[in-house]
Amino acid sequence: MAKPTPAPRKRRRQRRPNVPPYTGPIQPTAPEATAGDEDRLQTGLRKSQVAASGAVGGAVDFASEYRYVIRDLRNMFIVAGAMLVLLLVLNFVLAR
Repeated sequence: MAKPTPAPRKRRRQRRPNVPPYTGPIQPTAPEATAGDEDRLQTGLRKSQVAASGAVGGAVDFASEYRYVIRDLRNMFIVAGAMLVLLLVLNFVLAR
């Protein structure tokens, strides 16, 4: 049996690293003081922690937020089930 030929290699000039393009230096901005800063400073929480805790926003409807996840999982289970059925059918057909 003959050995498979390897895929052709790219020349060094044609190779490109998988890195994002350089966008320049990032300039730090001064934080703006708001009325809620005093409460935040007293509790020791950052704005992102306050927002993540849900104290600022209302209730989140996870069913609507992650509807696409449920749809994708259902599709993956359907494909996995179809492949399992195909394997079982091939097992019976090829065993004879």
